[in-house]
Amino acid sequence: LAGPARQVLRDLEAAATAVQEVRELRSGQLEIATLATLAVEPVAELVGSFRTRYPGITIHLAAPEDALGVGELVRTGQCELGFGHVLMPDPDLVTIPLAIQRVLAVLPPGSQPDPGRALGLRQLAALSWVASPPGTSTRIMLDEGLATLGLAPAIAVQTLHRDAIVPLVLAGAGATLLPEALAREAGRRGAVICQTEPALSRRIAVVHRAAVLSPAAAAFL
Repeated sequence: LAGPARQVLRDLEAAATAVQEVRELRSGQLEIATLATLAVEPVAELVGSFRTRYPGITIHLAAPEDALGVGELVRTGQCELGFGHVLMPDPDLVTIPLAIQRVLAVLPPGSQPDPGRALGLRQLAALSWVASPPGTSTRIMLDEGLATLGLAPAIAVQTLHRDAIVPLVLAGAGATLLPEALAREAGRRGAVICQTEPALSRRIAVVHRAAVLSPAAAAFL
């Protein structure tokens, strides 16, 4: 039995070393759920800062379609942290407000809105839109904003391919709503950027289960 016993001791030592590395954040992984519109800002910057400090931790980013999907991934334990906008109240989740994200209207190149003036809801209702499907965070904002006037947006292109939205706008397919950082980037590529009246914004929050977090998740928070 001496040989097998030595192997057991070696395995125990290796397991203890692995646990210690996880505790000290020298290795391990962290699963994060984030809406696609938050992956660029603020998640990318936060992940970059975390990885600079803890290069041994691997980050896995999941991209559910809506905020309820973010909450579900965290609630079921598939992800430890989640970034979203509108999350249904859940006694199993802890919500930490982060910031208010401004949203701007992005119009095709050559559009000529009144210079220096924000677009009102009736002007937004007159536009054709490139939008994600109903129930997604930005679409909810568009639908609810125009619903206050008893109007619905004229959807020119509806797509789940979020990477295609800006190219579609630049190609003249219609306007869209984007978080300010993404809108400014589209502006540098030729799109026309407009503020809205009333101003559109949404609250960003990070959620986690009401349970003990892993060392990596605790450090990230």
